[in-house]
Order: sequence, then C-alpha cells, then structure tokens
Amino acid sequence: MAEGRMIPHHGEAIVLRTWPFHEADLLVSLLTREQGRVKGVARHAMKSRKRFGGALEPATYVRAHYTERPRQDLVRMDSFEILWSPMTAPVDYLRTAGMQVVVEVLEEALPELAPEDNVFRLSMAALKAMEAAVTASGREDRGKGAPPPSGSNGASCLCCPSLETKRLPFAPYSAPSVAAIDPAPTTTLFFVYPPIPCHLDRSVTASP
Repeated sequence: MAEGRMIPHHGEAIVLRTWPFHEADLLVSLLTREQGRVKGVARHAMKSRKRFGGALEPATYVRAHYTERPRQDLVRMDSFEILWSPMTAPVDYLRTAGMQVVVEVLEEALPELAPEDNVFRLSMAALKAMEAAVTASGREDRGKGAPPPSGSNGASCLCCPSLETKRLPFAPYSAPSVAAIDPAPTTTLFFVYPPIPCHLDRSVTASP
C-alpha cells in the first residue's frame, strides 16, 4: 500500500465478501480491475445505506471509489455505484450456488494486489451467463404454460440454457466443489456445479 500520501482509486470491481467490523462498519473484499483483490473498511455501512445502498451484495459489479491510506493494509471504501446486480433476475438454488462458486474461487485463490484482467472479464461473463440462463429458462417455462421448476422437480443447466434436466435427485446442500485458478499467464477457471450434469467441459479459458 501507499506510504506517506492518500491515493484515491475509481474503477470497476466485483464484490466478493463482507464481514462485520467494529460496531457499524463492514470489512469488504473486492476484485478490482485495476489492482486485483483489495480489502478495505466501509465506515458506517451497517447503519447508513446512502453511500453503498445494495452494492455490498456478493457478486455485485460496481464502480468502486476507495482510498489507499499511508502505512495501512486496509483501504478506505468511500462509495460504490452499482453497474450490474445479480438481484435483477430470480435467484434460485442453482444460481446461488453458481455465484458462490465464482466469488469463493476469486476470494480464496487470488493473491491481494495482483491484477488479472482476464480473470475479471471471465468472472463477469460467468455471472452474467447465469443470469441469462435463468431468464431464458423462465421464458421457456412461461411459453409452455408451466410454473418454473423448483426443488428436485427440474432445473436448467447454468451454462447450457437449452439443456434441460428433469427430476434430478438433489442431495442436501453443501458447498459447491471448485477447482482452482491456474496462475499461468493464460488463466483457467474451473467452475463446477455438482447438482447439474452437463455435456460441456467446465474449464473455460479467458480470451486475450
């Protein structure tokens, strides 16, 4: 972090996780496009929604305004503007598990302050593809005059909206399995969704 002076930053970021911090503050982990993974304190975020609103939900794509402070490991989170929210489409079990996979892989596998533009773009593509799959599935169900599937009665594959599976025997919820991020220059993410079989390879490589 910076030494001796405050450095403001303004740029795209994905919210990965938040934790309570002191009485009314939140500790926030972001994947920023400029600096990679960054952690900081959002002052009074638990009491006032003026500066952050609903922008602190995990997997939210934001324009983050934050400031590096002298001799401090944690940045000061100033305000966020929502650019895309996962809450704009229905959030069911499968989509929740998928989003959890993405943010957990990013949080656990990426070092702090190591920008990876390919990883950032791939992560956003994965999150938006999940939203598109849910939206497409809902339109298809309404066209057939049937209610959207729930529980173990049926679901659509998150990466393949056209592939529909029926009456899958879901196990009780457990954290989704994830492979890791390959630290090589061409980064590969493996997103694994245990409940849904798919005919596609789960490894997706970001294009340059």
